Amino acid sequence: MPTTFIARVYSMTVGFSATAIDNAMLPDENFFSSFTTDTTTTNPGGYRLEATGTASGTLGATCGGCANPLLDWTGTSTSPSEWSTQAGYFGITVRDADDGRLSKWGPAPSLGENDIVNNWYAGLSDSSPIVLHTHVGAATNNHVTMTVRARSATTTSATAHHETVSVTAIPLP
Repeated sequence: MPTTFIARVYSMTVGFSATAIDNAMLPDENFFSSFTTDTTTTNPGGYRLEATGTASGTLGATCGGCANPLLDWTGTSTSPSEWSTQAGYFGITVRDADDGRLSKWGPAPSLGENDIVNNWYAGLSDSSPIVLHTHVGAATNNHVTMTVRARSATTTSATAHHETVSVTAIPLP
């Protein structure tokens, strides 16, 4: 008896705004930049948002001609961590989502872009995506707001630091 497979095609669109930093930074300076994804899908399984960066290895942001490129923040995809005053790092957090941000991103709701107490961060990899958000079921313009943070090294020269963040929506079964 032949087996019958039914193929289902689901549509998914993801739109987002500013996804790169290219910012001249003074020594020990904080930089925050936020962007929002708007995801629509007819997939009843939902979707997962993942992010990667372009800097390789443990680098979080490169810089041309400076002695101190930024390292990936020490928090991971499975365990983002609080980042208070440590300098020389680059990371990402999820600040808000229409259906609630995952609890791993902080102990309480975010109070804004520069809330370093309630926004926990993860470093970005160029090869292993980090999970930003998971949504179960179909969605129409589901908004997820993310913030990238860079804090230059205390001894860096005032030069531009570069990183591009790529966000991808993966359909869930």
